[in-house]
Amino acid sequence: LACLEQFVKDFSKNSYDSDDARGGGMTIDTPIWICIFANNQWHINEELGQDSNPMKSPFGKAMGESKGTISILDAKGIVFTRAWCTLELFMTFNAKKNDEDDADVKNRGVWGVYTAHEHTYKQYRSEYNNDYSEERAAVGIVSGGAPYENSSYDTSLRERYFPMELIQMSRGIDIKSAEASKEDDRKRILNAIAGIDNLEADPHTDHVNYTKLNDAVKGAFAASMPVLNAAAAAGGDEWTDTLDRFSKGVMTDTLVLDFRSFHPCLSSSQARELMSHVPSTCDSLNIGFAEGEGEGAIEGMIEWIGKAKTIKTLTCWDCKVGNAEGGKDAGIRLAAALEASNHVASIEFLRISHTDLIVSGNVSEWASVLKKMTALEELWLYDVGDYISDEEKSILHNATHASDIGGI
Repeated sequence: LACLEQFVKDFSKNSYDSDDARGGGMTIDTPIWICIFANNQWHINEELGQDSNPMKSPFGKAMGESKGTISILDAKGIVFTRAWCTLELFMTFNAKKNDEDDADVKNRGVWGVYTAHEHTYKQYRSEYNNDYSEERAAVGIVSGGAPYENSSYDTSLRERYFPMELIQMSRGIDIKSAEASKEDDRKRILNAIAGIDNLEADPHTDHVNYTKLNDAVKGAFAASMPVLNAAAAAGGDEWTDTLDRFSKGVMTDTLVLDFRSFHPCLSSSQARELMSHVPSTCDSLNIGFAEGEGEGAIEGMIEWIGKAKTIKTLTCWDCKVGNAEGGKDAGIRLAAALEASNHVASIEFLRISHTDLIVSGNVSEWASVLKKMTALEELWLYDVGDYISDEEKSILHNATHASDIGGI
């Protein structure tokens, strides 16, 4: 109950359409569907229907209509060992793949995992110039952060209380070893995940879909700020292994990386490694406040651009190389990477603000790539006025197809 209460609080904000799409605006009166009540366990064969497909059961049908999944994790991590729970995760992480252009389907891929854990949440509120604290009985990790959070910095303040021992348990998840109260259920679920027509057959001992689901769950935990922070501080194999799991994750929402969230700060080489390991499935990336590590972050982002499948939103906020020549050169490389990719035809929102990546020495390169971004709807270049002239602003303004232009 404590987990559900905290989940409702975390999803109470509904200020923007994006909050609403992800389930924001919840109140104490919001109905929550609990999967255990979906199938009549005393008549499970009738529930599964003639073809015994668990995805067509009341459970599966309800999952298909949901905006996301919240897993309640006990102290022993049992949820990761149950077959019906793995089916939940499979349907959640596969939701986006079924129709990548359908925003409603995409937002069904939101996944959060909550656990009961008493702690004192603390946050410094700059708008009130005071420290805020609150006693909480549960904490969750949410893919893409909770609706009320504006950055990964906000997310990290909330998620840092999640028990690390439970996060470590996620590393051992193995779908093929999942159990069910009835062996027939286990067979059908594993075969459904594997895409096997004969659901009554003995399941494969290994299958690419098992691996993908294992990687998706491990990647979701690896993308959380507590894990990234701890791994960066530890360095060595821990950092390398975490980045490997992070890269194999399935991004179902905007990935926001606020470099202020790292304590201690990342080195430039670590920033590059982190950015280059952003999952290729991520179509919306927002990075901010990379200054001392700015050059590494930009170089890593350039590497990721070359591997990403489709990019629709790219935001680079308060990321600075730190010197005029370095900023100019990094900006040229970033513009060239975008121009050489297929993303020039897919990017709808480009926000490069409060950076030294657009300067007088590279305006022509940026104008060239902007001309090719035919799908661009919104272009924000705030605070570039310190680096370019009014005439150069006009060049960029005239080059873009965007209707919503800010900063120039």
